[in-house]
Amino acid sequence: MIFAIYYRVSDGEIMGWTHSFDPVAPDGMNLAVFDEPFVPEPLIERFDAVANAVVEKTAEEKRRSRLPTLFEVKAAVFQELRRTNEFMLDDYPHHGNDRRDWIDYRRMLRELTGDVADMINDWSLPPDGIDPITALRERLS
Repeated sequence: MIFAIYYRVSDGEIMGWTHSFDPVAPDGMNLAVFDEPFVPEPLIERFDAVANAVVEKTAEEKRRSRLPTLFEVKAAVFQELRRTNEFMLDDYPHHGNDRRDWIDYRRMLRELTGDVADMINDWSLPPDGIDPITALRERLS
């Protein structure tokens, strides 16, 4: 059995690893084969093709690894729309302008655009005050 990691050629970012008899690198990635299996830590390590070794990332590389991705933000939008679906039901017991506030909030979610930082910064709190993206906001700073 062969142990291998998949890494992005442009920056050595570790994208995955496998134990396989015939590992194949996905498109846009290279494959590095190792004698001994180990579990890489992609948040703090990258592959150095010149040294043919997994090395520790610089402080800046570690910071960038923690930044939220567009996929994570879009997934959070989807989850929040699912969570708030019940507030759109005609028979949901709203108080005052509460229903209008939820409609406006859900519209804001659908209209989020720009880069990841813009989307997170433009995401306002829902009417119930529970911030669904606290963890993403923390990773942005």
